Amino acid sequence: MIKSFIDACNNQIDGIKVTYDHMMWIWFSFVDKEGKHYFYRTNVWTIATELMKLIQPWFLGYGLMTFVSHDAVMAHAVFVMAIATMSLSIIFGWRASQNRELFIGQSVRTLDHIINKRFFEKELGLHIEENELLCQSSMEKGRERAEKINHAAIFMGVETAITLVVTFTILVFLKPVAGLIILMTLIVSVLFSLYMNNEVMTKADPIEKEYRAIVRRRNELWHNVERVLSNGKGEAEVKDLDRRFDIMLNREDGDRDVWLGYINHTPTREFANLVGTAAVVYYVGWQTFHGTATQSEFLSVYSWAGAVMIQVRLFARIERELAFCIPAVKRMRQALDLPKRVVDAPDAIELPDDLVEVTFESVSHNYKGGNNVLEKVSMTIGRGKSVALIGPSGAGKSTIVRLIQRYMDPVDGRILVNGIDLRKIKLASWQRLIAYIPQKPQIMDGTLRDNLLYGLSADEKMAWDDERLWAFVRRFRVDFGSRLNKGLDTQVGKHGVELSGGEAQRVMIASAAIRNARLYIIDEATSSLDAESQAAVQDALYELLASGASALFIAHRLSTISRCDDFVVLQQAALAKQLGVPQVEAVASSQHQLSDISPTFRRLAELEGITVAA
Repeated sequence: MIKSFIDACNNQIDGIKVTYDHMMWIWFSFVDKEGKHYFYRTNVWTIATELMKLIQPWFLGYGLMTFVSHDAVMAHAVFVMAIATMSLSIIFGWRASQNRELFIGQSVRTLDHIINKRFFEKELGLHIEENELLCQSSMEKGRERAEKINHAAIFMGVETAITLVVTFTILVFLKPVAGLIILMTLIVSVLFSLYMNNEVMTKADPIEKEYRAIVRRRNELWHNVERVLSNGKGEAEVKDLDRRFDIMLNREDGDRDVWLGYINHTPTREFANLVGTAAVVYYVGWQTFHGTATQSEFLSVYSWAGAVMIQVRLFARIERELAFCIPAVKRMRQALDLPKRVVDAPDAIELPDDLVEVTFESVSHNYKGGNNVLEKVSMTIGRGKSVALIGPSGAGKSTIVRLIQRYMDPVDGRILVNGIDLRKIKLASWQRLIAYIPQKPQIMDGTLRDNLLYGLSADEKMAWDDERLWAFVRRFRVDFGSRLNKGLDTQVGKHGVELSGGEAQRVMIASAAIRNARLYIIDEATSSLDAESQAAVQDALYELLASGASALFIAHRLSTISRCDDFVVLQQAALAKQLGVPQVEAVASSQHQLSDISPTFRRLAELEGITVAA
């Protein structure tokens, strides 16, 4: 039994340590020097305010005694002193509120800055591999709960602690026995907190994971509302979300079990507080009845004991707020603390703004230690050359795109840029030379101008006046006629909702072209365009490449790559390994040559009904 009790105590203490650790992480990570300055000043003014408030019951009690003794002079003096302390309390409270507001504003700004900075400094490969942690719902919820802890725990908790300590100190000084009773009551409350904190920390984490999965599903459905409603699945999805919530709420050790269990234990603490307060009042009342304490002392101790119990109840609320917030903060911390895997080498070099050649030398790669998706792949994108990358789904085309942009580093082999290992090049200098056009448009909420110039620096944007920008975008068929009711300042809506799929894709192509990159990575960028627009945009793309830029075209339709200089055909790594052949099935400088040497190309051409001319 003793061992079980010790184990239980250790578990409870571990729970408190976890809570304290996360609170300190928030304090040191998200409260900067200026915020701490406002925080300390707030506490000084709060202490002064509470002292003035605590003196007032004594003045009230003493004033009543002067009424009984009919001491008019002393009554007036006490009245003046009481008004003075009330006035000082108001002034000190006003100054505390000023600094509290400054702290809140500064801490929210710092919280946003640090979370954004640490979220965006992670390489894209890490975002892909750890998408459950580094996702919008985890970040939003963690940020919201961290802000609550900042306000509720760090501020309300400290303010409550100040009031409690000051009140308890006065009680111990004036009536030591009353102070001892209050101390015993506080010990009972702390033990209860230790127990409940451990219970909630143990059971709330899996509930948090379930809730996050529900939120991800809901956000996905909202984002894909067209698919949901066009398939008549609206009612079914509502029922499915309700089912998931019901399971989370009502299962054993579910959300209701945890929090109702917490609430059902609350009366025990409340009655303990009531017994402590009653004991103090009875003790001082007994002394007053027998003449060993004054009526003023009785009134003051009664008021102070009540104040202590109020602070204990406030601590209970703060404790529950902490227990509610910590699981989400814990997940966000895990995400933000993920170590970067792609970092600049100490001797990394800056690439000049020049034409580039990219070479893969026996590159192999896998995700999280699984089977290789690339197996000793070797290929070259020459200076000023356009290369088509062809292969079935799962052949590793997307992985090659990610490796070129250094979302991650290959497990084996090297990627060379102008003969230099990509890992020895400053990533920022390499990114400046690349423009990526994804298959799915990534339109930002804002104006057409914002989206077109998104990849440029502030200074570079200044060089693009309206006349130059209009001439350029018309070249890529980004002129939508009457739909551009405010010209370049027309709002395109969240995710480009105001644009058709083809229009959104054209905006992405024009935006990439505006960057004047040295290497364009084009992932079937014309897939959403009609035949006429596709031909016009491709003409513009190849005109752009005539300046000497290189390009990698990811081919899903062979009709879009007929004008490329070189062709590389991949097959799936597992199949190549099984057959004992290289994963790069063929490299050729024409589709006719490719048709002679690549079974994969012939099969894809046949599926599309394409006949390769001799």
